[in-house]
Amino acid sequence: MRDKNKAKTVKLRGPNGTTKVISMDEWNSYTPLNRHAQRVAALSHTLKEIDQAREAEWLEDKAGIEA
Repeated sequence: MRDKNKAKTVKLRGPNGTTKVISMDEWNSYTPLNRHAQRVAALSHTLKEIDQAREAEWLEDKAGIEA
């Protein structure tokens, strides 16, 4: 069974038979499309936090008005 907390890695094999192990995050950062996807995911997470904070403020205001 796999350890879900273990960092994912990628093995790269060079033309002369050498092997290098790098993290999945490093591998994904090599292409512009993957870097863009990482930025979009981070921005989405940030916007979700902002939305939750605004909703909490709205609920607090609504509770204060009805009380």
